Amino acid sequence: MANEWIMYGIGDNAPDCIHNFGELLSFIDQVGFLPLFRNEISGFSVEEHANPHYWWTDNEERDPWQWRKQASRSHAVAYGKFFGGKAGFISMEWLPAFIAFRRNGYDFEDLWYAGQVQFRQKKIMDSLIETPELPGWELKRRAGFGTGGERNFAGTVTALQKMLFMVIGEFRRRLTLLAGTSMDLGIHNHYKSKLNNEISLYKIGLTGVMMPEVILLYRF
Repeated sequence: MANEWIMYGIGDNAPDCIHNFGELLSFIDQVGFLPLFRNEISGFSVEEHANPHYWWTDNEERDPWQWRKQASRSHAVAYGKFFGGKAGFISMEWLPAFIAFRRNGYDFEDLWYAGQVQFRQKKIMDSLIETPELPGWELKRRAGFGTGGERNFAGTVTALQKMLFMVIGEFRRRLTLLAGTSMDLGIHNHYKSKLNNEISLYKIGLTGVMMPEVILLYRF
């Protein structure tokens, strides 16, 4: 069928099948970097090394969609939209080489003064310098995106990830209350049954090493 979405993968008994997050980390350390989904390089993705039946099952051990959350929390690998706007992983050993290549040896300020980055990108970077770790919705607000402001927040964030100025630092869920306020469910996890709107927590990556994870309380 034309609109059918086919997930590629292998069975549990295949010698190169990845069964859990620990095995994924070991594989990434071996190969250096790895896209999440199938791409033009055959066999070079998490998708093609995992059992396709576990995707989006919320099985913490077996679901590759859950592995990306564990990766972003672990600081053992970098996770973000690094490969042609698509998500993937880079080992900590290979991360400095990716940073040097993607930035051509320049920091963000040098690129800004050379006219090689956009004003929208600078607004996001300035917001992250003030607060190195922000949820996506708050970063969008602080950087002036949205109604009457800058456009294409998602594309701008993706471009900064490609240049390794940003990584996805964590996935959390946002609870919207009846009064129109919200809580960070990293703290208020007893509301788990009412969760919605999964969000990304972005972190700045100026040095090439992800910032230490912190516990944040958000006031909306």
